[in-house]
Amino acid sequence: MDYPSVLKAPGTMTRAAEALVTPAVLVWTRESLDLSLAAAAKKLAVKPERLAAWEDGSKRPTVIQLRKIANAYKRPLAVFFLPSVPKDFQVAMHDFRRLPGDKPLGQPMALRLEIRKAVERRQVALELAKALEVELSDVALTCEITEAPEVVAARIREALGVSIDQQRGWATNYEALNTWRRVVERLGVLVFHADQIAVKDARGFSINDRPLPAIVLNAKDVPQARIFTLFHELTHLLLREGGLCDLHEDAPRAAGPDAEVFCNHVAGAVIAPASALSAEPSVMGRSPRASWDEQEVEALARRYWMSREAMMRRLTLIGAAPVAEYERYRTALA
Repeated sequence: MDYPSVLKAPGTMTRAAEALVTPAVLVWTRESLDLSLAAAAKKLAVKPERLAAWEDGSKRPTVIQLRKIANAYKRPLAVFFLPSVPKDFQVAMHDFRRLPGDKPLGQPMALRLEIRKAVERRQVALELAKALEVELSDVALTCEITEAPEVVAARIREALGVSIDQQRGWATNYEALNTWRRVVERLGVLVFHADQIAVKDARGFSINDRPLPAIVLNAKDVPQARIFTLFHELTHLLLREGGLCDLHEDAPRAAGPDAEVFCNHVAGAVIAPASALSAEPSVMGRSPRASWDEQEVEALARRYWMSREAMMRRLTLIGAAPVAEYERYRTALA
C-alpha cells in the first residue's frame, strides 16, 4: 500500500493532510468497543457531528486526528485503510455470566480489549506453527454434560498425569498454578492471563476455536481461584463451547443441565478427587452432619491448593459435610 497517497490529499499541507480511511471500518472499530457515537466523540475531544461525518464519509479526519482515533480505539493505524471490515478479528463469545432469559450483561471496554488480545495472540501462535511447519492436533479429550462430573474429572486428571503426591508437594500457590497451566497446555490448549479485567466482570473466558483453543485467566484473581477457573474453562472446551464465566451457582437456573454448575463440579473434582479427599484423616469416619471449623477447612484447602470456599463445596459433594454447613461457611467468608 502506498501510505503517502492515502495519508495526504493533493494540494494540502502535511500538517492538515486528510487520511483516506474506509468509513465502514471507522464505524466497526468504534462499535467493537461498544462505544456510542457520543462517548467516542467525547473520548476524541470532537463534536459528535464531526465524528458522524467521518463515519458516513462526507468528511475525513486528518492524519493527526486518525492517530488519536487509533490510540483511543486500540487499533493499528493500518487497520483504518482496509477496504472493508475484517472478519478474522471477531469471535463468537457465549456469555455464561447471566441467567437464561435475563438481559445480556454489557462488556466493559477492558474486557472487549482482552478478548481481542487473546484472539490476536492465538492467531499469532497459529501463524508461527504454520511457519515452523508444526502440525497441530486437536485436543483429544471431550465430554458431555450428561456424564457424571466425577467421571469426567477422573478422565481429565489421568490425561494431565499429575499425581496427588506431586500436587501435595508443591511449595507455593504459584508453583501449583504454573504447573497446572503447563500440563493443560500440553493437551493443546493455549493459556493466557488478562490483567485489565475486573474480577466482577469475568473470572475468565475461553475461545473454542480449533486447533489451539484458548483459556484466559483473570490475573487480578488469587492463584487458587485461577486454578479453579483454569479447569472450569477447560471443561467448557471439552464440551465444545467457550465463553465468559463468573462461576456463580447461587442463583436460580433454568430447567435441565446447567453448564456452569457442571463445569464447577468437574473443576473441583479435578483439583481434589473424591478418592483422595475421602482418604484424608480429617474426613475419614467423620459424620456427614458434623460441622467444620475454619482451621480444618484451611488445612485441607492448602493441601490441594484450593480456596476455602471451593474446598467446603467439595466436602458437601462427597458427603462429608451438609449443604447447610457449606452455606453457613460461605456466608461467613462473604
